[in-house]
Amino acid sequence: MPTRFTPEQLAAAAAAGQPRSEESFDGDTAAWHAYQDGFFSTLTLGETLPPVGDGNRAKRWKAVRRQHGKIEAQRSKDAADAAVLARTAGWQC
Repeated sequence: MPTRFTPEQLAAAAAAGQPRSEESFDGDTAAWHAYQDGFFSTLTLGETLPPVGDGNRAKRWKAVRRQHGKIEAQRSKDAADAAVLARTAGWQC
């Protein structure tokens, strides 16, 4: 059974927005790391990303981006399901 994300997780993903790439920071590594920290904290409801240089940082960053994608996929599916229900609400079998 697929994971269902909570309303809090859906709201956090919306607040975080689409994850940016490192290239979008034009080589400003300090800004990139600060962005990662903020995005991660927003999406995970206050957790902190391991410090720069920690081997788990890249793994956790990859995982949170993947989770964001899954949350957004659920949001899209829920919206599509709601649209189908709205269209068929008046139909009777």
